Order: sequence, then structure tokens, then C-alpha cells
Amino acid sequence: RIAISESYVCYGSRKHEELDHAKLYCFSRDTGELLWTHRTEDGPRDIRIDYVTLGDGRVYYATGTDAGSSDEQDPFVRALDAASGELAWETSYQIASYSGLLYHEGDLYARGNRLRILNPETGSERASHRFGTGIGGFVEFDDTLYGISGDVYAFDLSSNEPEYTHPVDRRPDSRIAVTDRYLYAGDDNGWLDAYDRRTGEREWETRLTSRVRDRPAVVADHVWVVDNEDIVYGLDTETGDVVYESQEERTCCPVGIDDVLLLMVEGRPRAYRVESR
Repeated sequence: RIAISESYVCYGSRKHEELDHAKLYCFSRDTGELLWTHRTEDGPRDIRIDYVTLGDGRVYYATGTDAGSSDEQDPFVRALDAASGELAWETSYQIASYSGLLYHEGDLYARGNRLRILNPETGSERASHRFGTGIGGFVEFDDTLYGISGDVYAFDLSSNEPEYTHPVDRRPDSRIAVTDRYLYAGDDNGWLDAYDRRTGEREWETRLTSRVRDRPAVVADHVWVVDNEDIVYGLDTETGDVVYESQEERTCCPVGIDDVLLLMVEGRPRAYRVESR
């Protein structure tokens, strides 16, 4: 729900407790000043902003909701002027949810029941492609989009054409992490899988104690995950062997920055420096 450009940092929230809307906040990257706040307006009870992306002077966001059946949900994509927060356009496709949104070199990619390529100026659809519907969303690396659902999908952003698909025997429930060699994703049964980024073939799998939460983080030759029992695991990126295991109360949200692993522990950020092998 966070997007960062040279000028802006934008963050999308879930709905506020007393109001039936979520908010998008936009800050100056240089000063930290709050420039504007945008509200989604009254809508589904549990509306949230799931994805935010910035590009060409605009901020784009996609919504979701936990309220009602899939037929009752009506998520949408909006474009706002990044400087003022003024609404430029809104579009929706009568789908249950979005699982990815990315601005890239003059195109806006929205993943729902299909991967739709939108005109970022108007919101009109330029093209659409089969790209699965997994809740793990997609991730961009080296001008390619990767997603995992019933298959591993690779989509070339330079040509706007599929690169490959490769079948998998389980769908991930976490978001996807990517390196120059692997895609990593976890599921609700405690499996963490590593797939070859260039072919989509699974390289290794490791069963952990319980559901893998959040997106894995790769730091210093290790892939870091947190499971549903608040156990932090560090696994060898090449083999999947568990090399570190520790349990902390209320732990989530691993993020890697260079050789530093960031975790939220009991509601507070905690940083660990990780040594390479």
C-alpha cells in the first residue's frame, strides 16, 4: 500500500473505524510534509486500499473489501493528480478483487481476473491477457512481471506479451519475493517454495510449522519469513535449509534493505544486521 517516487511517498489505509471509507495520504519525499489526503468516500463497510503505484505525475490505487460475497464487491482503480490529489478518473471491471497494480513506462497494469493494460491518462483498456488470479499478486523485476496461481506466469513489459507459463501444484497465499535467480512464495499450509525465475520450475520446497504470512524477504543469502505462530525463519536461498529459527510475540512484516532485516515486533520496528555466508 506504499508507493515512492522522486517527489512523493503515498500510503493507502484500510477503512477508518467510525467511517465507511479508507484514505490515501501523500507526503513530500524531501520534507515529510503531508501534502493532501484523499478519501474513498462511502462504500463497502470494510473497504481498503490494497495497491498504490506512482508514475508520470499521478498516483494510482486499487481497492478491495472483505464485506459480502464476490458478487457484492465492486473494487475500483482510481487515478489522482500527485501534486493536488484531484481525481482524474475511475474504472472498475465487475470483479471480486484486484491482486496487483503497477505503473511502468507509460502503461498501467491491473491484475484481477485478467492482467489488464490500461491507458494511465484515461483509464481505458488497451489490452488484456490471461495471468491467473492468485492472491499473491505480481512482482516486477528486470522489465518482467511475475505471478503465481495455477501456473507461474512471466510477462514481458517491453513487448507487452507473455514470456512463459509453467504449471505448479499449489497456489501461494503470501505475496511473492523475487531475486535475480528465484521467486519465493508461501502458502496457508506452511510451505515455502522457490521457483527458478527464468523458467518457473520449482527448485526447492520447505515445510514450516504453520501458515506463511506476508511477503518473504531476502537478506544476505537467506530468505526470511514469519509464520502464523510468530516464528521467524531464515532459510538458505539456494537449498531451503532452515538456518535460523526464533519465536517472538506479535511478529510480522519482514523487509530487507541491503544487509538489514526489518521486522515489526509487538507493534514496533526492529532491525537486525545479517551476515552473509
